Order: sequence, then structure tokens, then C-alpha cells
Amino acid sequence: AGSALATFCSQCIITTLLLFYFMSGSSVLKLRFKNIIPDLSILKGIINIGASSFLDKLASSVTLIILNKNLAYYGGDYAVAALGIIQTLAMLIMLPVIGINQGMQPIVGYNYGAGNFHRVKRTAGMALLASTYITTIGFILLQLFQKHLVAMFSGQNEALLQACSKGLGIFLFMFPIVSLQRIEYFEAIGNAKVSIFLNLSKQLMFQIPLLLFLPGYYGLTGVWLTGAISDFFASLLAGVFMLWGLFQLKEKPKSAYGKLYAPGSRSRLG
Repeated sequence: AGSALATFCSQCIITTLLLFYFMSGSSVLKLRFKNIIPDLSILKGIINIGASSFLDKLASSVTLIILNKNLAYYGGDYAVAALGIIQTLAMLIMLPVIGINQGMQPIVGYNYGAGNFHRVKRTAGMALLASTYITTIGFILLQLFQKHLVAMFSGQNEALLQACSKGLGIFLFMFPIVSLQRIEYFEAIGNAKVSIFLNLSKQLMFQIPLLLFLPGYYGLTGVWLTGAISDFFASLLAGVFMLWGLFQLKEKPKSAYGKLYAPGSRSRLG
């Protein structure tokens, strides 16, 4: 009950702060009643881009259900609890990566629309490099101090410590390269189809099929292996698509889009 109340209060505080900022007059974007009325043309674009994240979360939820059922069957309550701890520790490391991805998207989207493809490539490359540094260092820290980190959640429960130790070593084995999945270049440039495909690839193409196959042969170890194997193939797939997408960008000469910025002209960026 206390955790639920804390969550509710934190959301209220954040909402109040955001409303105060947008209504104070200091923000570039203003809250106006006329903008609350839905515009179908705008909503269509929002849904096309947002569908990728929505379907990704939906597929993740389905995967988590299957994953928990397998963990409960082959490893019991401690294995299920271990997954919760592992995912929490992993998310703490992934939060900066998610922030980098969110900060990268408007820069890439703006410069892609403006034809500044060298900036698109540089921004995407810097985001990927910084994210990989974070996930690699985070993975090393998780392996070196796993007992101390897990103990923050479990105390000195030896059975749970052992379950987490095994899970951390296998389930997150490919953690250093997961940034390839998290830097959502195709979502930033508005390519919803490729973005949806890549976001769903890990769960639907790799992890769920593996969860239906590996545990029957390798038991609990097979369940943990599904995380590492699916991360490897999903990251490899995302990396190939991203390289292909960046390679397709050909810098246009200034004369080709100079009229776009001529005084009095209307840019497609609005």
C-alpha cells in the first residue's frame, strides 16, 4: 500500500510541475483549448509513429507472462523473484540509454527532414557509441558487484542470491550490445514499418519461440538462455538495418535543397 501511494503521489507531483511550466508562460509550447480538439490528420501521424512503442510494450508483456510461467515451473518462486531483481538492475542501467535515445530522436528527425544527412549520421553514431559505453560498463559492474546489488533487494537470502547470480550471468550475457535495439533510428525518421518490425523482432521472432523450445531440453538454464540468445539476434538484426539505413543516406548538394530555406518559402518541416 505504501509503494502504491508513493507511486500515485510522485505522478501527481510530476503532473503538477509540468502543468505549472506550460501554463507559466515561460515555455515555447503553450497549452490552448483549441489544441485539445482532436485533429485526425495529426492523430494519424502520432499513431503511426507511436504504434511501434505500443506494440513493443504489448509484446514485452506477453513475453513476460510466458517467461514467468517457465521460471515458476522450472525454478520456483526464487527464479521468478530473481527475474524481477535482474530486470530492475538492468533498467537502472538502461535509463540513461533511453534518455539518450529520446534526446537523439528530435535531432535526427529535424536534420533528416532538412536534408542534413551528415548530422543524422553523426548524431546516430554518437548516441550508439555513448549507449554502448554505458551498457558495457554497467554489465561489468553487475558482474563484479552482483552479490552486493542483489542483497539490496533480497537481504541475505542465500537461495535467492544464487538464483540471481545464475540469472545475471546468463540472461544478461549480451547486455553490452543491447543499445543497438534501443537507439531507435527508424522511429526518429518516421519509418514506422521498419521500427515496428525491429521492436517486435526480439519477442516474436526470437524469445517467445525459444521459450517454447529451450526449457524442455535445458530446464531453468534454457529459460535464462532465451534472454541472451534473443538479445544477440535482435541486436544483430537492428545493427544491420541501422547500418543499411545510414548507408542509404546520400548528402544532397546545397543547390538541391537551397530553395527549401529561401526567404518567404514554405518548408516541409512547417
